[in-house]
Amino acid sequence: MRQKQILKNGLVCAGEHLECENYAADKQALKKVVSLKAGDYYFRDKTEHSALVFLLSGELELSMGYTINQKVVGGQMYLIPAGESYCSKTKTDTTVFYSPFDWEMPLCNKFAIRQLVKYKQNDCTDTDKTRLCLLRLHKVLKQEIESAIETLNTGLGCIHYQKLKRDIIFMELRGLYEKEQLAALFSPILGIDNDFKVKVLSAYTQTETVKELMDILHMSPTTFKRKFYQAFGTSAKHWLIQKKKERIFHDLIFTKTSVAELADKYKFSENYMTAFCCEHFGKSPRKIRFEWRSFIKG
Repeated sequence: MRQKQILKNGLVCAGEHLECENYAADKQALKKVVSLKAGDYYFRDKTEHSALVFLLSGELELSMGYTINQKVVGGQMYLIPAGESYCSKTKTDTTVFYSPFDWEMPLCNKFAIRQLVKYKQNDCTDTDKTRLCLLRLHKVLKQEIESAIETLNTGLGCIHYQKLKRDIIFMELRGLYEKEQLAALFSPILGIDNDFKVKVLSAYTQTETVKELMDILHMSPTTFKRKFYQAFGTSAKHWLIQKKKERIFHDLIFTKTSVAELADKYKFSENYMTAFCCEHFGKSPRKIRFEWRSFIKG
């Protein structure tokens, strides 16, 4: 069925492409197009890679970190840093184009992302620390993305094609925007020890305490605390609690696991699970589950 659909869309010799070792399945894809209906709710926990997100049409409200329900409209782009959890709800039918990338990804062969740090200001223009930096899509960049989507929709999922398109998009960012604008866009990942951050993001789910995390990373308390604050802008204790809150919140809303089973998963008693949710969310686990599921359906 999939091969017939791709053939109908125009890809010649679809079987050869699908069976090729360079065909990028969903998890390996460097470009992702998502079409959402009005009222759709989306939650993503602990993104593996940073990603540029281009909202081609529609409108949504995004919550991520300290940013709560910020409106994003068609023709704007923003950055999701690696390791962040985020949720969004669409206000209208929406088309989103994701472009995941690694820290080493250059803007061009003469200019690396890390070089933007010298152009970084305190905040994105007209925003504060609770607001997401949004940049307007240049018409040339928008056309490039629309062209990529049209090609991807034929079924041409070759990883080499996707890498080439990613390179072109980053080069257009380099050529079509001021360095100060790009520094604002990439500011969440500038000026930090990304190797350390990646190690923390890979290890923290195996730990319950700051000491356990330090032991896994084989670091002294002094070095760990300094690097952690530089990378995440907060203490490890506060960050671990925040990540646990996000995981519990996700499980309450998007799984059918009982509260008792969730308490066991997070090494809580059922009573402490209730106390934890009341302290951090202002409501019991069952009330959170009921209210948010009603909200999503509504």
